[in-house]
Amino acid sequence: MWYSPQQLRAAFFMRPLPEKLTHKQRVTRQYKKVLVTLRDHAGFFRHSWYQGVGLARDQYELNRHLDNPVEIEERVRQGEQWLKENKHFFPYKRTFSSPLDLALALAPTPLLMAPLSFATYIT
Repeated sequence: MWYSPQQLRAAFFMRPLPEKLTHKQRVTRQYKKVLVTLRDHAGFFRHSWYQGVGLARDQYELNRHLDNPVEIEERVRQGEQWLKENKHFFPYKRTFSSPLDLALALAPTPLLMAPLSFATYIT
């Protein structure tokens, strides 16, 4: 018996989720939340975001090889505390109210398609 893509998709989303996340999943999700929080605080100033990403990565790499479960849990708790303290008051959320908005967001724009050269703007 063959299943349609819609049936397969529905079965995927209806599968039972694990009750407890693995350590790797917890740390990976926390790291992603840290990067998103840093992005929200940086705004258009990408150079400050890159600095924060480097510092966060260094911190995670420093604690990567810990063996003591108590120390590991303490580091994860400190990360969660940092996220709670530094939560942005107006986080960036990209929402699409209609399929047209999504199509326009994914469509290539002329600015992205053309090579960017500052020489064309200088007269």
